[in-house]
Amino acid sequence: MTSAAHRPAPDRPATPIPARGGAHVAWLPRVGIGNGVDTDAWAPALEVTGPVAVRLLDALPTTGVAAFAAPVRPGPDDVWRLWIGTGRYLTAQDTLRTVLPAILVEHPDGLR
Repeated sequence: MTSAAHRPAPDRPATPIPARGGAHVAWLPRVGIGNGVDTDAWAPALEVTGPVAVRLLDALPTTGVAAFAAPVRPGPDDVWRLWIGTGRYLTAQDTLRTVLPAILVEHPDGLR
């Protein structure tokens, strides 16, 4: 269930949290959105606004990187934390360095 304070990013429905053997992955929040790529372990990468999180979630699966974003401080501050799969961490860093500048042109206040 998604409360009004923890609503998914615009135009993106909430997705189930990745789980192993039916158990919730403890280090990820219970509410958020994923990009559909599975991984065994997660690491926080950066904090951004909801629209930037959605754009990054769309960019990372093209390189096989698992990603998950969840609101940290919903509301006017609109802070979302992005986690990436640790198995492709270096690929994720390279992808973020490549796509983030163009995204920030459209969303100049997108980094938190």
